[in-house]
Amino acid sequence: MTDETPARSAEPRTVVHFVRHGEVFNPSKVIYGRLPGYSLSELGNRQAKAVAEILGDRPISSIFSSPLERAIETATPLADLLNLPIEENEDLVEWEGRFDGIAAGDPRLKPSVGLLLKTWNPVTPSWGESYKSMVRRMSAALDSARRRSAGKEGVCFSHELPICTLRRSLRSESLWRRQHERDVAHTSITSVTFSGEALVDVSYSASHVPTD
Repeated sequence: MTDETPARSAEPRTVVHFVRHGEVFNPSKVIYGRLPGYSLSELGNRQAKAVAEILGDRPISSIFSSPLERAIETATPLADLLNLPIEENEDLVEWEGRFDGIAAGDPRLKPSVGLLLKTWNPVTPSWGESYKSMVRRMSAALDSARRRSAGKEGVCFSHELPICTLRRSLRSESLWRRQHERDVAHTSITSVTFSGEALVDVSYSASHVPTD
């Protein structure tokens, strides 16, 4: 007997790329966090153009960005190339910490009882937004971008720690990571691939990034 049941159609493949902003002009080495007014350096602008060249040939249908200047400036070359709007999403914003606005070498960063009371728990962490909070909002941004870009690709411009935390969550890894182990270079691309609504791959690329 011939099976006349129609073949099940393949689930649409959707990719959401998370791009960290380019290098920031910050000669005073301030912990800028969510502070306004921090723009890309000359190198950062070259990095933004390089990532636009890499992603410009992809079937991208939507671009989202953290509302902070450095993220929007990084998204702009790609948006201009593809003639797409940049949609700001607060869920993509930088991690919120208690040391924003403090420069390297500031006495408040020297070992002390006060500093210990703020930094005693690196796993939560105790000096800012929790990793679980970042996972919730970045997962919401991912889900929104996936739905908006169904069957195509979307790009989210965000920041180092939020991207790292999301990636580790998707891979079922420990959320806590020392800063030098985060592996989210400026304008690196973390690509999250879905078949329908099912997660099938999480990959990372930074070979395209200019470093000088």
